Amino acid sequence: MEKFAVVSNTENGERIISSHPVLKRLPVKYARLALKYIYARKTGIIIDNEDNTELGYIIDVPGFFMDWHKLSGTEKIRYVKGMARVLDDLNVFHICFPHVYEYFGYEEVSYLESRGFTILDCYLQRSSGLLLVLNQLLNIMKRDMPFLNTGIWGADTDEGRVWVEALADKVNNMCIGGSSLKALSILADRVLRTTGLSCQITTDARVCLNSKNIAVIARPTDAKYNLVKPSFHFAVARDYAFGGIPVTPDIGIYVVEMAWIDFPRELSAGVGLKPWEELGVLEGLIYNVSKVYREDLIKQRVSLGQLQRLNAIYGLYPLKVLGFVQKGCRIHFDRIRMDYFRIKRRWLNDNKNRGNNTP
Repeated sequence: MEKFAVVSNTENGERIISSHPVLKRLPVKYARLALKYIYARKTGIIIDNEDNTELGYIIDVPGFFMDWHKLSGTEKIRYVKGMARVLDDLNVFHICFPHVYEYFGYEEVSYLESRGFTILDCYLQRSSGLLLVLNQLLNIMKRDMPFLNTGIWGADTDEGRVWVEALADKVNNMCIGGSSLKALSILADRVLRTTGLSCQITTDARVCLNSKNIAVIARPTDAKYNLVKPSFHFAVARDYAFGGIPVTPDIGIYVVEMAWIDFPRELSAGVGLKPWEELGVLEGLIYNVSKVYREDLIKQRVSLGQLQRLNAIYGLYPLKVLGFVQKGCRIHFDRIRMDYFRIKRRWLNDNKNRGNNTP
C-alpha cells in the first residue's frame, strides 16, 4: 500500500513546536516566532494498530495559519516547495487536502502535479458522507416531510443535480436555482416526469433559499437569505469558503459541512485529529484500497451513482455516521433529534390557536 500525507490547516503551531527537537526546548514566545522559517513538518504518523504498519503522515504547514492569504505568489510557492521536499523525504506522492482550493491556486497545484504528486481534495468523500447525513435527518423528520420546504442553489451544476436526484422523491416542495434558466428548466421537466414533483425554478439565490427547511448550496453565493427553524443547510459547493456561509448560528439552524464518521478504532495518528483531518485519512485509505474509487475520481464529474458506490464501500468496513460537523464542531444525531422535536413542540404551541399544525 502506498503511503499518503494528510495536509492540515487546523493547527496553530503547537504540534509543530512539540514535535521539533529544537523549538520544543525554547520559550513558547520564541518558538512561535521561529515558525515562519519552517515551511512544512511531519507532526503525526497514521498507523494500523493491528500490524503496526505506517500508512501515512500528518503534515502541518505554518503558513496556513500565519496570514496565508496576505502572502505573495512567490512566498506561497516557497511554502509549497518546502512541503514538496518534506513529502519527497517521506517518499509520499498522494496528498489528501480537503481545503486545497482554499489555499492553493492554479500555480501551486500545477507545481505539485509537475513534481508527480496526486492531489486529493476529498470532495467525493465529503459528498458521500453528506448524503448519509441527509438520509438520517430525513428519518428524524419523516413525519414532517410533506410540509418541509427545500431549496437547492446551483442545481444546474453536477453537484446540485445530485442533490435534486437525492431529494426529489422525498419532498413535496422544492425550488431549484442557478445561473442557467435553460438547464434548470430541463432538470425540472425531468424531475416532473420521473417523480411527479413540480419544482419552482429561479436565477435568484434569495428566492431559492429564503424560508427553507433544507437549503443546499452547490454554487457559491453571497446573497443574504433566511432559513426557517428547524432547518439544515448543506454546504456542498467544491469551492465554497466554509467560513463565509451567510447564516446566523442559532438553535435550530444547522450548517452541515461534512459527516461525522466514527473513526476506525484500529487506526491511530499519535496526535488528536480534527474532523477534516479524519476525512483526509479516510480519503488516503480508500484511494489506496479501492480501484473503483480511483476510477470514479478520474471521471472528474459527480453523480449520485458514484456517491452510492462510496456509501457501499463505507458499509464494508463498516464506517458508522454518528452526526455531522458544523463550524468544525461535531454534532451528534441524538442532539439533533432532541433539538428538532423541542423546537417543533414550541412552534406548535405558539401556533395552536391559528389552526396550523405544520412545522
